[in-house]
Amino acid sequence: MRKKTLDQFYEEYACDVYRYLFSLGRNHNIAEDIVQETFYRAYLHIEGLSDEKIEPWIFRVAYNIFIDQKRKTQRETLTESGYFEQQANRVASVEDNVIQKERI
Repeated sequence: MRKKTLDQFYEEYACDVYRYLFSLGRNHNIAEDIVQETFYRAYLHIEGLSDEKIEPWIFRVAYNIFIDQKRKTQRETLTESGYFEQQANRVASVEDNVIQKERI
């Protein structure tokens, strides 16, 4: 494979990646999940990288996964909270206000 195996990279960077992710999200479970996803992606794509470029690449992959996870969670929260229904009701009430003002 390379000078270092994926296991060696995992041992070397997993704790640092975990701490980084935990500092971003303050959630132990999410940080652990993203560490696993990060090294899974590293397993799939590490062959094309030189040893010097692996560390910043791993952290960038971890950050991108974190952002994707955060966006997904926000979308689910908006959908579950009835945000769109609230906006539809708000638009309807604005239209009612305009109609009432026109009658006056």
